[in-house]
Amino acid sequence: MKKTIYLPRLPYLKNKVAQNQLRTLRTALPMANGQRTNLKFGISECVIQEFDSRYVYLYSFEVFLPDRQTFLVRSACSDLHNIYMLKGTSALSITASGSEEALLSLAPDRSRFFYLPQGNYRINLPKGETRLFGYYFDNKIFRMDNERKFDFIKPVIDARRTRSAEPIASKMIAIDPITSLNIRHICNILKHENVKDEGDIIVATTVLLNLARENFNKKCNEVQSQLSLAQNARRLIEDHVLQHGHNFNFEAIYALLGYKKSAVHFAHQRAFQESMHDYKNRLVLEKALKLLEQGQSIKNCAYSCGYNSPETFHRFIKNQLGITPAEYVNIFRIKTGF
Repeated sequence: MKKTIYLPRLPYLKNKVAQNQLRTLRTALPMANGQRTNLKFGISECVIQEFDSRYVYLYSFEVFLPDRQTFLVRSACSDLHNIYMLKGTSALSITASGSEEALLSLAPDRSRFFYLPQGNYRINLPKGETRLFGYYFDNKIFRMDNERKFDFIKPVIDARRTRSAEPIASKMIAIDPITSLNIRHICNILKHENVKDEGDIIVATTVLLNLARENFNKKCNEVQSQLSLAQNARRLIEDHVLQHGHNFNFEAIYALLGYKKSAVHFAHQRAFQESMHDYKNRLVLEKALKLLEQGQSIKNCAYSCGYNSPETFHRFIKNQLGITPAEYVNIFRIKTGF
């Protein structure tokens, strides 16, 4: 497959060095039959490896930087990429040349499919050592298997087919140990004498695609499961507040859900950006104010909301609103004319 990603020619050629001139980097993903380029910019070091097959162009990019730095690149053709950030101190980002707005980002130990139209871009890399592996490929590769299996990246595939003018990326996908092993495998088979055997490259790339799909679906299932847990926890809090007001603890809810405390609280916080304690207090407050507005005495409101004394109820309202129950009733009467 034709190479389409290029570094600026003059700085690129000016900073090429021999492998023995590198002091920090040790290649973690050697491609013995690939094209290797070593670059050195002061104490910054970079090793680029590339391998061309008929349907897939594979590459690795290993870099050490004393500070965050930007690399200029040119995409000579609109392509569909899958890139893995195998190592890094923080996320990288890609921006269009002349713009500060990130087109996409990638966190360490994550991968992402993206469609990159023809044009000039900047890759913003973090300080320290960063290791990337990736490939870009012809959409024909999907017709060699059941394309419906790859619906999770359908928008990216469609953008490539229609030659969209806008870049698009999939969601980030976790890199599990099996994926890491298969990346090493695909680099190793490039060493074999039958390196030009397209079948080996296609099979290895398809394995990576399938692993990406499995990890994507696994994450979606986990998110859906956590959302369901959070929703069930929320409904149980509502039921308990309705029946008991403030006078219950979450142990009963954990038992009904069959999950540990940490799992339930994490799921609820993640789904609703609100702690279970805050949601409980909010419901109790709503119940208390409704009773006060209906004209019930502060004492009756306290007992109806599960408090053992009006004094405890008084402190709760004061902490929540900054005013006492009596002051709230007076304000409500003035506003409503009751």
